[in-house]
Amino acid sequence: MNTAFRIRLLIGTLTMVVITLASSPLQAQLLGQVSTARTLERGANDVGGYLGLFEDYTTVFGQYRHGLSGNLDFGLQGGIVDPDARGADAGLIIGGDLKWMVMAAGADPLDMALAARASIYDVGNLSVFSVGGLVLISRDYRLSQGSYLSPYGGVNVRIEHSSFDSDGFGSGDSFAARIAQNGDDSDTELDIGGVAGVKWEMSDLIDAIGELVLDDNWGIVLGLNFKL
Repeated sequence: MNTAFRIRLLIGTLTMVVITLASSPLQAQLLGQVSTARTLERGANDVGGYLGLFEDYTTVFGQYRHGLSGNLDFGLQGGIVDPDARGADAGLIIGGDLKWMVMAAGADPLDMALAARASIYDVGNLSVFSVGGLVLISRDYRLSQGSYLSPYGGVNVRIEHSSFDSDGFGSGDSFAARIAQNGDDSDTELDIGGVAGVKWEMSDLIDAIGELVLDDNWGIVLGLNFKL
């Protein structure tokens, strides 16, 4: 089985998983991915700022990424999450990931990375902690003016623990309703979501990011990365 066939098989399998589970009662991955499978060079740094527009939430967050080696980097994210039309105050969201590039385009058809991710957000009387892994693929395409366009996509599998005070939510709150229908004030689930996006190298210093988050709260993330 050659490498190209294995990649096509993997992409097809991941796509089917996301489609099959898209209607499941998942929680939201509100930070997005905002990076491709390609890791930063050792000692390199990126700083980014992003706006996330989700079905039930709006997020404003930043990211710091640092290259540990030629195929390993990490990122730290943090920001504000605002629950739209829920009557709750804005809360905080933080996260981090460690990404390992296991395949590089050239001899192989695509870049591929595996990542470990964790995040936590606290909004009003709802707290959600998640930890899991991510499979991410991407490919850099050189444009005529010398810059690069890099489409990417990935699937994350995670364990999420949600806890809430039912007095803090209205009857229309989807997260609270899903947990309260079982008579619980907390819930732990194995969840799956996906991302599909593109990075555009605007200059040697700035990249633009546009991303679609395929999760319970579907949304888009837009922002800029600054290469330091």
